[in-house]
Amino acid sequence: MEWVRNYDRDHARGEQIGFYGFELPSAGHALAVVTTLPDTIIGAPLNAWLRKEIQCVATGESAAWGRDGPASDSTFWNRCRGSTAAIVDSLAAARARLGTSRPSAVASVVFAEQMARLAQHHTDVGLRHLPRHQTVAEHILWLANLADGKLLVWGRDVESGRLTGEGGVVQSAVPLASTLGDRYRNMAFTAGEGVVRAQPINVGQREPGGETNMRLRAVRPESYEDVLNRAAGESFFLDMRSIDPTASWLKGPHPARLVSGIYSENALGIFETPLQFPTYYDGLVFAKHVTPATPLKR
Repeated sequence: MEWVRNYDRDHARGEQIGFYGFELPSAGHALAVVTTLPDTIIGAPLNAWLRKEIQCVATGESAAWGRDGPASDSTFWNRCRGSTAAIVDSLAAARARLGTSRPSAVASVVFAEQMARLAQHHTDVGLRHLPRHQTVAEHILWLANLADGKLLVWGRDVESGRLTGEGGVVQSAVPLASTLGDRYRNMAFTAGEGVVRAQPINVGQREPGGETNMRLRAVRPESYEDVLNRAAGESFFLDMRSIDPTASWLKGPHPARLVSGIYSENALGIFETPLQFPTYYDGLVFAKHVTPATPLKR
């Protein structure tokens, strides 16, 4: 975030990087925004109606949109699609009625309308009962449309890779790449040595511990980290789209570290994964030395 702030400080508005936020597991924040508009802005009757109607989103999410509830009663779950659409329309009408005479009130309604559209999106996707990778892809595509097609997403482990992992686990990049084609570009990141911040876990341990700083294991011979460590420069970007897939060593597959929310300094092999370029990723960002992230103060 500090890098984004520094970058935006030196660039014109049209070239700045916007920040949408971190991944949210539910529409809970959106519901809170919509249900806390003051009566003085939109009136008590409309407010009471909004609070009543939008509760179907929380009910639907808590029951996985019928997967964990009366799944056969599709009418019960599907009515939320109409409710969220009506809420968006009502807030748009309230915004129009306010005009320009009350700027702060208009800003509150505009934000509530945006959150209502987010709740509507959650409802539409939830009612489709998509598998996880397609659900994540739908959320990213929705945000990309808001950002005029320009969106940078940081995903841990191999979420952004065009690949299917062990056990048939499909990553969200697979449907994203299928929908966007060449408009979807992804990069892997790895490092030579240093310290990362993650949750420690060891063989036989069912749950990871609390976040802490851990030193990266020494690189495995003939891994991507081992070979790239020999290159000049402390950090660099490799565009893998133009490599010869029949002749270049870089195309892989070769092992690379897999550092996500959890990591182990001891379990050799568990936190490594084979990579292939450009099949899985279009490029690679490499740093010879990394330092741990600094936790935000609460």
